[in-house]
Amino acid sequence: MWNTIIWVLSFLDDLPSRVASGITAKIVDEQDVNNGDIIKIVLLETDLILALLLALTKYIEMPIYIMATILLSFVSALGLGVFLVDELLGFESISPRVPIYLFIHFPCSIGD
Repeated sequence: MWNTIIWVLSFLDDLPSRVASGITAKIVDEQDVNNGDIIKIVLLETDLILALLLALTKYIEMPIYIMATILLSFVSALGLGVFLVDELLGFESISPRVPIYLFIHFPCSIGD
């Protein structure tokens, strides 16, 4: 019985080193969720737009070229935005939600 109590007390002493908490853990969790979200959103939105373009144009080449230009424009805009925020404005990084918002609104603005 004393061994169990000693083990529990030693476990509780080591608990702060075993449990991740605080701002850093929150940021890591938020980045993990955002990375999963951006992959899901990019794949779903790309597939839906490609399917709509295939249905509208009835060709294979044209929708692939259009989606390639949309994705290239998205990556270019995101890279330029990160460069401007980092180099010109002096901030260390942009919000983790910016790529998701940018990808959702980017095809809409190209279509308008």
